[in-house]
Amino acid sequence: LWSDQTDETLAGHPDPPQEKMVDVFHENPRNFIKECARVNSILPMVSLLSNDEVARDVKAQLGIDLPSDTRIHCSLMDANHDPNVFTAPAEFNPRRSAAELGKIMTWNGAEEDIEQKDEALRPPRYCPGHNLSLEVMEFVVSRFAPVI
Repeated sequence: LWSDQTDETLAGHPDPPQEKMVDVFHENPRNFIKECARVNSILPMVSLLSNDEVARDVKAQLGIDLPSDTRIHCSLMDANHDPNVFTAPAEFNPRRSAAELGKIMTWNGAEEDIEQKDEALRPPRYCPGHNLSLEVMEFVVSRFAPVI
């Protein structure tokens, strides 16, 4: 945020102008924070024990027979850097579309599911502090970011 990093590190700009990341933060703070979390997740992996529902989903999606009570380890870092999901996944680009940022995987599901307005559509382990934590991060960064 406080570096002299240029848009050359951002995707989708053929002739990028020089600008500080603080300018990009102020364009859309929430997307900037989400992109930071996508690129460098504080929780790189989740594990679960499969049940009949998980086994059916794996069979339907991947065609693999998975016994119930199988330990599954999922890399969130790999999911959030998947070139089939994210354009130029290795690049930091807070200007990604809302649809693309909605594909970010967290410990309790895809960001687009977590942000559902209808609580019944949210993951069962929805974090009630999700939105508050984004607002706190935005406030803190805005408070201490250099004046532009």
